[in-house]
Amino acid sequence: MKTLIGLALAILAGSTTLAAADTFFTLSDVQERDGIVELGTISTDEDGTVRIYSMDGGEKGALLGYEALRAGANSDTNVPLASTPRVSAVAELVVDGAVVATQRIRFVD
Repeated sequence: MKTLIGLALAILAGSTTLAAADTFFTLSDVQERDGIVELGTISTDEDGTVRIYSMDGGEKGALLGYEALRAGANSDTNVPLASTPRVSAVAELVVDGAVVATQRIRFVD
């Protein structure tokens, strides 16, 4: 099983809330198992989507998977992946079509 660790710098620099004042996105205990990324609890004040993208040369790459979120706390959020990134990925929280928070996540063996 691989463990994913959120990068602290990405949390500070990339988790800016643009559209949803009560949205937070701190992925501290993320795991990948059998093609599913377990993100834990994600809270948002509006319905939205969490999307996982590959990282390619430090840039956001292909969409690997997504999961719908409802307003409020979404516990045990799991995102099925089309493929597993080798080193890192980026998670985006999207509300009303706008990215409201972003966090890089890293795969560690």
